[in-house]
Amino acid sequence: MKFAKIFSTICILFALVNFSLAQTTTSTTTTYNGKTYVLDKETYPQWSVAPTGGVIFPIARLSESFKPNGSFGLEVGAKVNKEVGFYGRFGYYFMASSISGAPVGKYLEATIGPRYYFSSANVKSKLFAEAGIGAYTFSQASYVDPADPSQTVIPELNETRAGINAGIGASIFLTQNVSLMLKTRYNTIFTSNATTSFITGSSGIEFRF
Repeated sequence: MKFAKIFSTICILFALVNFSLAQTTTSTTTTYNGKTYVLDKETYPQWSVAPTGGVIFPIARLSESFKPNGSFGLEVGAKVNKEVGFYGRFGYYFMASSISGAPVGKYLEATIGPRYYFSSANVKSKLFAEAGIGAYTFSQASYVDPADPSQTVIPELNETRAGINAGIGASIFLTQNVSLMLKTRYNTIFTSNATTSFITGSSGIEFRF
């Protein structure tokens, strides 16, 4: 977790430093009927960093053991043209156990994937759809089930599995280089005998440079 905090801080500072130098558009001038007009055109690739926070909702089998709780994340993106981009996400999710006295269950996510933007010439805000693939690491400290008369110790869990996700979101324009990002995703992790799924909702500030 210390590494994650340091990495997040460095990325945020890097984005803020570059924000003052950012140029996601180029300007040209044209003259028509004796008047001069300034035309802005977006330049690519556009890089972005977005710290996020939100909630996690365990569903199906996972909801039998855990309750909804919170999440934090950091996304790094590269938009290659007006409609297509790619992103990488590092996420941390924590869920309260449904068993009284049991420790919190945690997921660490590291995924990458494409993102497709739906845009309009007259609207600066954009909707998007995305999909990702990568690794999900689940961990939970060992504990003793208070309802178990034998006081058997439940061993610590720490395993990494492959997973996929898909979702939709919106990038709400605030300034030329800053947007409010809102999105929801469906996550599925593949385990040896079944799949584990949860839904996330998050928001964050996206810095472009």
